[in-house]
This record gives sequence, structure tokens and C-alpha cells, in this order.
Amino acid sequence: LSFNQDNTCFSAVTDRGFFVFNTEPYRPLICRDFESGLSLLSMLFRFEVFVLVGSSYSPSPSAAATNTKALLWDDHASRCIGELSFRSPIRSIRLRRDTIVVILLHKIYLYNFSDLKLLHQLETTSNPKGLCEVSQISGPMLLVCPGLQKGSVRVENYGSKKCKFINAHSSNITCLALTHDGRVLATASSKGTLIRCFNTLDGTLIQEVRRGADRAEIYCLAFSPTAQWLAVSSDKGTIHVFSLKADSVVLGDD
Repeated sequence: LSFNQDNTCFSAVTDRGFFVFNTEPYRPLICRDFESGLSLLSMLFRFEVFVLVGSSYSPSPSAAATNTKALLWDDHASRCIGELSFRSPIRSIRLRRDTIVVILLHKIYLYNFSDLKLLHQLETTSNPKGLCEVSQISGPMLLVCPGLQKGSVRVENYGSKKCKFINAHSSNITCLALTHDGRVLATASSKGTLIRCFNTLDGTLIQEVRRGADRAEIYCLAFSPTAQWLAVSSDKGTIHVFSLKADSVVLGDD
């Protein structure tokens, strides 16, 4: 399951194909049966272009053959218009209007959306969850991902062409979230007790909130559109919603 970039749609991949739903009002939009499984789908806003990743074994040529290939699928034309192949399984995909980001266990590859030309590649610490987030406003991209050390986050600013490492936690990073404009980063570690928010421009800590005292596995971090609120879900069966000061500190709101 995954949302698109502005949460107006969400998609579900199955062992036969995929579905796309409108969130508000809720209604089914697309249903595709490839008769073979998918492990990942990433959609670009509401355009009919998707990046599909097959499951570990997909016998049908109409879908991605394995989880080491990413297929650019034009749903309007019902055909594949591009392919990216790798030597190891794809952990996740992130899309912008100009960039495709493919996350592997130890590497991240950035491609130009229009011609699939390789733009950049990054090395990370072991990243089995495929943690990576990118800014979505027009202009130079900001990318965040695990660094090379335990608890470290790499902030790659393609506008200033600067790379910054933030020592966010003492244990492994397990969840990341980025505001739409890329100015505020939220992180959680394998302890799952503290959530920290950072200014991505200078790496300073803006705020720290406590989810609880007991160890928890954080499933998801999500900012509201204005970064006024941060929602946190975990294996405890609860969702915490925190009030943030990040909007006034970083975004300059009154």
C-alpha cells in the first residue's frame, strides 16, 4: 500500500496486479490484472504513469519480471515505456516530476524521468526498508536517506550541491518523513520512543517529541501540509498526533 505525493490517491499491489483508489471521496479508479505479482508500485501525483516492481517471481512478461527490475508503465497506452534493471532487489521507489529514485539495500540511484539517464548514485548503510524521501515542490530536489553510520541521516541538497550528515539517533533509523517542501525532516529509530524534527537547511534540531517509554516499532511518520502536526503510528496499535513548532520556526508562518 502507498499514497501518491499529495495523498489524493493510494495504490495497492497484489499477487495479480494493482488497484488505485481516490481518497476523498473514496472510490476505485483503476484495476489492472497482469496475472502475475507485484511487490511495489509508485505513482506520480494523478498522472497515468506508474513505476512497477515485480515480486521475486513473476512468470508473465506483461508485468515486471522480477523484484530487480523497475518498469515505467503508461496506463493510458497500456504498455511499458521504459525499464531499469539492477543486480539486487529493489527496496522502494520515490518519484518526482523530473526524477525517479530507486532504493536498493546499500545504494540509491537517481534517474532523469524523461530519458532514464543516470543522474547520481549514493551509498547508504544497510537499508532493508528502503528508507528515502524527496521534496516535491518545483525546483532543485532535496533528498534524505540513511547515512553511512548507525543513526545517521544523509541530506542531499541538489540546489546548493551540498551534502550534510545529521546524527539523529544512537540506534538504527527505522522511519523518515519529509515535508512537501523538504525543509523539515522527522526521524525515528529502532527504539521508537523519541521522534526528532530537524531543519534540513542547516541540520539543527527543531523539536523532540516522545511517543512513549516502551520500545516500539514505528510504522509511519506523516506531516500535515503546513507541518503544524506530525502523526506517528506504531505496532502498539495507536496513532499519536503531535503539535509542532516547525511551521513557525522554519516556514515563517505567523
